[in-house]
Amino acid sequence: MSDVVVENNNITNEIKNVIWKYYAISKISLRKTQLILKSIHNINISYQSIENIILSFKYSNKNKIEHYSGYYLFDSLWIKINGE
Repeated sequence: MSDVVVENNNITNEIKNVIWKYYAISKISLRKTQLILKSIHNINISYQSIENIILSFKYSNKNKIEHYSGYYLFDSLWIKINGE
């Protein structure tokens, strides 16, 4: 049963994944996410519950070491002090 719903939770993992995908792709507001879930998926869930789901998401690749091609982009800031 834990594959479907986390213990002491009334929102299925499938719905959580849908919410995470909407947030990751479009970064829309919580209320707009709530409207989309209601109009497209016929899921009535509060925007506070949506926020709790998004905040509970743990990104698993935070410490992943990437291999880059060797090209890097830097942003610089120049400050002028006493005319120099």
